Amino acid sequence: YDAVTRAHPELFDLPRAQASVREAAERKVKAEPRSLSQRLGVLRVLLRFGQARQAADEATRLIDSLTVPDAPEVTLRDATPALPFDDAKEQLRWVFDMRSRALVLLGRFEEALQDNRRAMQAARYSPDPVSQRLNAA
Repeated sequence: YDAVTRAHPELFDLPRAQASVREAAERKVKAEPRSLSQRLGVLRVLLRFGQARQAADEATRLIDSLTVPDAPEVTLRDATPALPFDDAKEQLRWVFDMRSRALVLLGRFEEALQDNRRAMQAARYSPDPVSQRLNAA
């Protein structure tokens, strides 16, 4: 093991590897700027590398850009001419799910549970509401 790490130290540089994975996810966002799914990929990377606060903040920005503030239920904005993401209706619930996961890691359990409920509400825009019910259970 020592011989391998000395011969190829770049392979064991965790911060460098993490930066590379994040850069790859961000390149996908730039290549598909109207894909909310690609932005979810960045959130997954942030969570995987222990950057829960950053993931929660980014998820909040996405949610704020897509939903009506202070609505009693999750409601997509009436965007004219279109929502900023082509897959917003299908992916909105997953943004709430990602924020919920980040909030759990931050110890904000009640808020995380609220986001699980919001994900279930957002699932009405999507053909598969079952996943959010399972996640909340």
